[in-house]
Amino acid sequence: MLSPIKIILLLAVVAGVFLIARMVRGAVKKGGNPVDTGYSNEKDEGADPTEMEKCPNCGTYVSALEDHRCKR
Repeated sequence: MLSPIKIILLLAVVAGVFLIARMVRGAVKKGGNPVDTGYSNEKDEGADPTEMEKCPNCGTYVSALEDHRCKR
């Protein structure tokens, strides 16, 4: 049987979820990102891509062969 305490807690949880959903929807409508991933679409000026080299022993692609040790 549902006790009054359980009913009150259930209503509090439902109200909390509703309020959080409203805040997230409001942020999205305003053009904001509700979750900041830290990823930017802009290119970093100082970042150079690293060429990947294939290990002749195990076939794994690594950035530097001298740092790689095969686990075979």
